[in-house]
Amino acid sequence: MLTPAFEVCQEDDFLTLIIKARFARVSETEIFVDGKAFKFYSKPYFLRLTLPGALVEDGRETANYDPEKGTFTIRFPKETPGEKFDGLDMLTQLMAPTGSDSASEPFIEPLATKDEEDIKLADEERQDVKEDEEDEEGEDGDINWEVDQTPCSLDEDEIVGPVKYGFAGRRSGVFSRLQEELSSIVDVPDPDHMTAKEKREARQEEEAEKFDDEHYLADLYEEETIQQLLNYKPVWQKQKKEDQLTQEECVNPSPDLIKFTEAEREQMLKLPRKEFLLDKNMEIEAYMGLLDVIFAYAFNHRSTEGDNSVESAWTICKLSTTLSWLDTQSTPRDVLVSSVRRSLCYPLHRHWELAISTVDDVKTIFHLGRNQILKALLEVHRLLSEDDPRYILNELYITDYCVWLQGQPQEKIQKLALSLDKVKLSKEDVDLDLNELEEAARCVLEEDGGIPTSPPTVEMKGYPHLLQEPGNDKSEDSHSEQSSTDSSESYAEEEESSGEGEESSEEGEAVAHREEGDAEGTNEPDPGDKGRRVVQGTSTVTNSQTLLSHLPEGVGSLSKNMASLMIEKSKSDALDTRLDSDDDSNG
Repeated sequence: MLTPAFEVCQEDDFLTLIIKARFARVSETEIFVDGKAFKFYSKPYFLRLTLPGALVEDGRETANYDPEKGTFTIRFPKETPGEKFDGLDMLTQLMAPTGSDSASEPFIEPLATKDEEDIKLADEERQDVKEDEEDEEGEDGDINWEVDQTPCSLDEDEIVGPVKYGFAGRRSGVFSRLQEELSSIVDVPDPDHMTAKEKREARQEEEAEKFDDEHYLADLYEEETIQQLLNYKPVWQKQKKEDQLTQEECVNPSPDLIKFTEAEREQMLKLPRKEFLLDKNMEIEAYMGLLDVIFAYAFNHRSTEGDNSVESAWTICKLSTTLSWLDTQSTPRDVLVSSVRRSLCYPLHRHWELAISTVDDVKTIFHLGRNQILKALLEVHRLLSEDDPRYILNELYITDYCVWLQGQPQEKIQKLALSLDKVKLSKEDVDLDLNELEEAARCVLEEDGGIPTSPPTVEMKGYPHLLQEPGNDKSEDSHSEQSSTDSSESYAEEEESSGEGEESSEEGEAVAHREEGDAEGTNEPDPGDKGRRVVQGTSTVTNSQTLLSHLPEGVGSLSKNMASLMIEKSKSDALDTRLDSDDDSNG
């Protein structure tokens, strides 16, 4: 049997289903409705849906077939007129079967008890767990994202059992079975044996090592490129700005506000049909992983201005601690701090304001609700499926996220969005010494007179009369006389010190004269440097020791290395200019 593509929409009193079945045998079509259950059969197509509300057959139902489009249009009245059916665009959730066969894996197992005392003890333990979970929930049963976190007193190394990862920590031993080249898709060295504490310590150590202060400062002063990315308006801002959303629109966004494309609907139809039974800790872990992946998606979207590149899959996986280190966080603040920190260590553009703009994008996406988040997950799923071998991460995380999210209530997502609004980040939170590094860069620029806004001045030395118009005899005679005097003095000094021949004395003194003039900064004319150009006015070479000595104390060796590199770069640029000028003159 084939599962046809379909759409579901609603009015106040009716529900409409549009089913695409081009090769159906219309004469053998059967339609069945019983409360929330809907079944459609027209060989070779079969569709079974579990609707969020009940329908009724009272004679007002209709069914039409369009042979040109190959579509069935079926309308049924609602059992309760005016009732609003939620989640009609969550196609995978609508097709999920009901009953005990719906979950592909057993999440709940009965406790084996020997007598009534064991049963009583088990009931008391379950009651204690239930009371603890209620303390962490709000009055309406939702997760309290502001609850105080109490560290576990048990050493993770003492925990017996395999290391868990994947969606909601439900998988283990996967990478041990993979080929060696496939296991390199994550950064964690030994994913099947490293504990969560070991992974987190190793991850933070690698981030500190990968952070490049020169790259960060280069992007800090690359205003044109970064400003272009900051000015970019993502699709979610074009649909509707966050501050224009009412409370009702946040909890139940209008179907006209965020619609799925035809490709996205087909993608949802290919997702597996299953349900997830998660306890409170697993649910928190799932939401934090979702937040982590959405940040990576939003950063890639903004940095590429909505046009994905061949590096998009790499960027998303590298920025997400969930996908790169199989790591989990416990609070929204921890997730955002970790994500911003990685965005300053790995991607092409490493800028604080760019990272903060991405945080704002994440808040907007969550305020727009389930549909917008699902669209982002579907795009991540598509990117990873086309990137070998990162498709493994779809099997571990993204596919399950796409299915699980469709069953999550809008109210719970909205509460997480409101919790994100309370998170305010500073540069101290990422623990990369950004303020000290920027202060060191400002000191260097201030000592150097700031960033030059005009091209360097060029002064002609040697025989400038060769480049002047004929007729300026005065200037020509003056320079000729000065050059002759310099040549005679150089010859006499060389003859007295070395006693060598006339020709060798003149050549040696010319070289020594140039080196002495360069070292002292006099740039005196020399007969051997006809038409030589000397760059003046912008070099930091003459005060290199002053710049280094005036750096503030405690800025760290990285900042001083940055200042030294700036000085060496200035020296190299001046030398290149002079060599190019000499080549042009000799030619």
